[in-house]
Amino acid sequence: MLGGEIMYKVDKDKHGFGSYAVTMIPHFTVDLRDGTKSAMRVWFPSTDLRNTCFHRSESHELCIGKSIQTSNGFNHVPALLEYIPYRKSDYLACRDYEYHAWFCSYGYVSIRVDMRGSGDSTGIYHDEYLPQEQMDAVELIEWFSSQPWCNGSVGMMGKSWAGFTGLQVAYEQPKSLKAVISAYSTDDRYNDDIHYMGGCVLGNGMANWGAFMQVINAMPPSAINVKDWEQQWLKRLNVS
Repeated sequence: MLGGEIMYKVDKDKHGFGSYAVTMIPHFTVDLRDGTKSAMRVWFPSTDLRNTCFHRSESHELCIGKSIQTSNGFNHVPALLEYIPYRKSDYLACRDYEYHAWFCSYGYVSIRVDMRGSGDSTGIYHDEYLPQEQMDAVELIEWFSSQPWCNGSVGMMGKSWAGFTGLQVAYEQPKSLKAVISAYSTDDRYNDDIHYMGGCVLGNGMANWGAFMQVINAMPPSAINVKDWEQQWLKRLNVS
């Protein structure tokens, strides 16, 4: 752990990484239309962050490799989004570090977003799969696709929650969403869901998952990344 955040080094030779450099931006925020700050960790396939929105980030680190550069210092590449409420700065930090670096090394800007009201994002989280969750994702997809480093194409990926969300966001048909990798998920939550089967609650999965979500949602945002972390934390505890 470094400065309150879990850090992890990539073994690029062991796991078949690609030829692009990988620079990680540990914390970056995008302001949504209603003022909510959507927090994310970004893996960028270049050592050169000039002329990108990530250049203003307070810190970044080189993970692996030499970069394949274009004449203007960076590539116009697709973005790949994983969008979940599982705390980018601690709970899934080790998994994310290598997972997203691998995709990035093949020429994607790989982005791991904390959903509204979770992790380091502001706002309030009320329940899973609400329309607000999907509309936030649509807004983020359009923001990513409009950036000068992006070629206009965005994909979503993930399993379980991220898999469900990918399918639900695809239903909204944002014009820049070109592909979804959805695993351990379904488009029929009434008959075939991890928490429901034929409309009935599955206690063996719902009980332990519900308790787990209560615990991680009761945790504060990172004091390193969120200046008003205490106020945001108290707001979550009092409202959600």
